[in-house]
Amino acid sequence: MNKPHMNFVPNYLLKKLFKFDDDEIDDARLNRNKTHYREVPGIKTRSLNELKSMLGKNTGFRPCIDDNFLLRFLTAAKYLPDETLKRLKTYYIGRNLHPQIFRNYLPSNTLSAQALDHIKALPYRAKNLSAVVVFHSPDSDLEELHNQVSIDYLPEEYGGKLSSSSLVDLNPIINEKESYFREQLQYGISNDELELD
Repeated sequence: MNKPHMNFVPNYLLKKLFKFDDDEIDDARLNRNKTHYREVPGIKTRSLNELKSMLGKNTGFRPCIDDNFLLRFLTAAKYLPDETLKRLKTYYIGRNLHPQIFRNYLPSNTLSAQALDHIKALPYRAKNLSAVVVFHSPDSDLEELHNQVSIDYLPEEYGGKLSSSSLVDLNPIINEKESYFREQLQYGISNDELELD
């Protein structure tokens, strides 16, 4: 069985890794990410304005137009407004197709799941700066987890070498976003618009 490629770096570089809560990026990583996402001066503003103009012409489609929300989609689409519009529609279509998941998804409705304490983030980010989140039931076998993630990057309770106190508890982070999740429920796409262009 082939092990999936993990974007981790060797132990000797651990001190140079970004911690989960780091919010400052060194110039080398920032420039590498900007190149990857085609980010050149002025592109965020231009792409954001073009996308908002496109959204204004779509009837039956009421997405969140908060700049930070839209920039997440623009970045993933490498600042291409047409591609971003498709991604936004796909996102909202998915919400319509699975209302049992998205209609009442609020942190306050997940307290019993949070009590299982099975979702944590590792203290260091992957090379691409994304958080590494571990979903693992305490009573499940650790072998498969160890096949996916080296024990060098796992905490003690997952059979790893990191101290357990180094895990990031995501529940408080999610819970303080209750108003954000509640606001997101007002946005969407009408059933008449459920096809992608």
